[in-house]
Amino acid sequence: MVTGRGFRRQVVGDQGENAHVPDNLLMVHTDGTLPEAAGRPSVAFTEYNHIHPQRPRTHDFHADGPYQRLVTDVTEFKCADGKVYLSPMIDLYDGMPISVSASYRPSMDLVMTMLDDTLAQLPDGVCPIIHSDRGFHYRANVWIDAMTTIVDGQEHPRFIPSMSRKGTSGDNAAAEGFFGTMKRELFPVKRQTEKMTRQQVLTALDQYIDWYIWGRINARLDFVTIAEFRGQDPQPNVIAA
Repeated sequence: MVTGRGFRRQVVGDQGENAHVPDNLLMVHTDGTLPEAAGRPSVAFTEYNHIHPQRPRTHDFHADGPYQRLVTDVTEFKCADGKVYLSPMIDLYDGMPISVSASYRPSMDLVMTMLDDTLAQLPDGVCPIIHSDRGFHYRANVWIDAMTTIVDGQEHPRFIPSMSRKGTSGDNAAAEGFFGTMKRELFPVKRQTEKMTRQQVLTALDQYIDWYIWGRINARLDFVTIAEFRGQDPQPNVIAA
């Protein structure tokens, strides 16, 4: 089972780890231009720095507007009858989970459903950076192929891929922070989900994400909800808190 959840309005994300500048894999020149290999890497991500050591690159997690920089990851919930896996795409502008998919298996369909839904929401001409950890989903050919599209026989980037360094989980702290907040607020009792069925966990996650967007007051957004920050109408039956 895979469910996709797209918030098809003009959306935005979270400030992220602005001060952290890892030197690894974000294939963007400091002047903002793309290197020729940025669209679809023809080599492993870790080889790019060795092939182009002279090329300055930046790994900036600050976004001045929506759809500039996105982060993604997969987390799991142990349940009484199995596991639930969650794959969100978080916009670093204001923390909006612009697309979320859930599944009982950590399959490629889980992340590709989320990515396809993200792509469907992008304004014309926008090519955001997507940062991820080094999980197998983001090293798979189908994910790498989805970073580009063919137009008139030529490859053009849809997304600019960015990946954490080996053994450096802090590089993906923005996504981990979303998971940490969600688990702390939604399931405050230790091992709480292990007493719940997978369907109960899915229902709780669905309700929480609605509240996270339309009901949760965010101090970093001048004490308004993400939806209010983006100028969206209040969601019915969601109480701000």
